[in-house]
Amino acid sequence: MIYVRLWRTHRAAGYGPEGFTGEAPFAVIAFGDDAATPERGLHIAFAATARSTVDAFHAAAVEAGGTDDGPPGIRQHYDPGYYAAFVIDPDGHRLEAVVHEAVG
Repeated sequence: MIYVRLWRTHRAAGYGPEGFTGEAPFAVIAFGDDAATPERGLHIAFAATARSTVDAFHAAAVEAGGTDDGPPGIRQHYDPGYYAAFVIDPDGHRLEAVVHEAVG
């Protein structure tokens, strides 16, 4: 499922399927007196359950206008079981899908 930004304020942004009404399924909210929305370059990682999910995430994000920032694959420098993909979204944030596999 592809999420798009549904709304944005000076302290938050809500994301969900295009045309979604109601409370956004995913939101980033800044709390506290000094809170502000994140600057460009925020990194958000989503846990996946399988490599196929990471692959589908990357393909859908690039198709929806994201920029490839690391195709699906093992990231040996993190861990031999770290399978991930990275994209930069249209707002400049780095999104990651990752599955942690047991290696043994």
